[in-house]
Amino acid sequence: MNIKTPLQSALTNNELPRVDKLMALLGGPIRLDILRLLLVKTESVSDLAEKLDQSIGLTSHNLKLLREQGLVCSTRAARHRFYSLSPSILIDRQGAQARLTFTAADGEQVQLLVTLPSDQPQAQERIIQAEQAGISRFTNINRHP
Repeated sequence: MNIKTPLQSALTNNELPRVDKLMALLGGPIRLDILRLLLVKTESVSDLAEKLDQSIGLTSHNLKLLREQGLVCSTRAARHRFYSLSPSILIDRQGAQARLTFTAADGEQVQLLVTLPSDQPQAQERIIQAEQAGISRFTNINRHP
């Protein structure tokens, strides 16, 4: 017997998330960092957890949320899962930044301008731009001593 939840059925039918769900999902700093890392290359859960300094369980949970909304996809190799960004996300690289374009269920597009991860030690400053009617710029600055 194969029983699907409404979310699984929606994803099977290629339905996209609503803008409010998309924005709430991307509002989590760990999930946004996961997307940022996957912009660079496909990663395993354990590699992502190590780079994020998070437990494998918490990283897996956040990957599951992103996968359920169709933002990441996974492939299996032996006992490991490797994650990459979904082909439904349009990516426009612009130097040290990338513009991600997500299309919501109603056809509305949300664009995020994110800074790509760098191996260079620097002040922890993250700038996120969300371009949509009435929204020009969000800045989230996290400084760690």
